[in-house]
Amino acid sequence: MFAFTLGVQAVPVDLAGYNPDCGIVVKADGDSLTARWNTPEGATVLTLDVSSNGALVQSVAVASGDAEPVVVLRDANPVTVLTVGERDLKKRGGWTIFFDRVDRRPSESGQLNLKLQSATVQSVGQRCFIELDRLEGEAFSGKLRFTLYAGCGLIHVQAIVQTQKDARALLYHAGLTCNSEGKSVSWIGLDDKAHRAYAAPRDAAPQKVRNRTIALETGSGGIAVFPPPHRYFYPLDEAYNLSFTWWGAGFMDRVEDFGIGIRQDRLGDRRWIPWFNAPPGTEQKLGVFWLPSRDRGGKLFDRVKAYTNGDRFPALPGHKTFTSHYHIEHTTRY
Repeated sequence: MFAFTLGVQAVPVDLAGYNPDCGIVVKADGDSLTARWNTPEGATVLTLDVSSNGALVQSVAVASGDAEPVVVLRDANPVTVLTVGERDLKKRGGWTIFFDRVDRRPSESGQLNLKLQSATVQSVGQRCFIELDRLEGEAFSGKLRFTLYAGCGLIHVQAIVQTQKDARALLYHAGLTCNSEGKSVSWIGLDDKAHRAYAAPRDAAPQKVRNRTIALETGSGGIAVFPPPHRYFYPLDEAYNLSFTWWGAGFMDRVEDFGIGIRQDRLGDRRWIPWFNAPPGTEQKLGVFWLPSRDRGGKLFDRVKAYTNGDRFPALPGHKTFTSHYHIEHTTRY
């Protein structure tokens, strides 16, 4: 989880850049910062603890239709782990070269820690940003951002960080942590069937899934966790399923608590492994989506797939779909 600096008072919340016309209702009340907005399912309520004395996410509640919101997750923390290596800038192309093998050079992995100092709420159009300062780890620093979208059930959680060190390339792994008691973990397996396991405090391990999605289920609903479908994947020669999700306790020996999330294999397809560029002074927006719902199992995953057209290019009458630089191995199902 993100580590916190203990305190006795809530940090200041700056609402100067917030306009309720954005469609998300935000209220600061003592130690809590609450956001509520309408979604296709009904409504979602996100409550954050800005006192640094407990889990950052006090609760996520979901209302079906006109019913009252029901809490589907309590006392959770976002988590982001960086794996930072070195780009070979002497090669042709420098920052833009594909033919690099970052995985063969020394790298370090570490968790980003939230030392909560302030909270800022801003709105742009139909979006609302809740930004928490300050996030630090592995020579990177910045802020944690929750982006909420009016009329949409997604919660976009991003670590927005930068470094001043040169020649850095990175991978990131993200998700959430919580108490495992009374919960289950679910996913769609490579057999295209829904799978469910008790969220026992087992050692964290990678999990092969369809649609890059893993979910935590409670007695009242679930919350699916998945990456931005394109931004999370750096270029590789092959399109293998490299177990892009994880669940359990002790993830990468960096996250003590039980959790679920997304991950990258540092060795990729064992060919050219460029990772992601992180030039000095540039913002790295390292994001993961949460989708809370009263649904569980297959119905929850159907909600996720609605955002990617079921991982298919939908047919558009009168139009043809073209793609560029298409490797035949990309047709492999994964």
